[in-house]
Amino acid sequence: MSDTNQTNPGPQRAGLREKLALDRVVTYLWSDERTDYEALPPQGRKGHVFEDLQCLRNWLHRVNELEQSGFHIVVVREEGSSV
Repeated sequence: MSDTNQTNPGPQRAGLREKLALDRVVTYLWSDERTDYEALPPQGRKGHVFEDLQCLRNWLHRVNELEQSGFHIVVVREEGSSV
């Protein structure tokens, strides 16, 4: 049996790096995807990736605000399930 601690860092070691990476990807894609989104007619915007970028950016801001207030979110995954 392999040591799962090497492949799964657990909640105590995960979080900051992933949030920073996600923020970097959102920031990188934001301008081009926003331009593309705004060039579409309103009926053609549904499901555009820019809506997902907005969702992720809003989530990141809420998480940062919560953490600055002293509240921390921990995601725990049960064996065999996905988060």
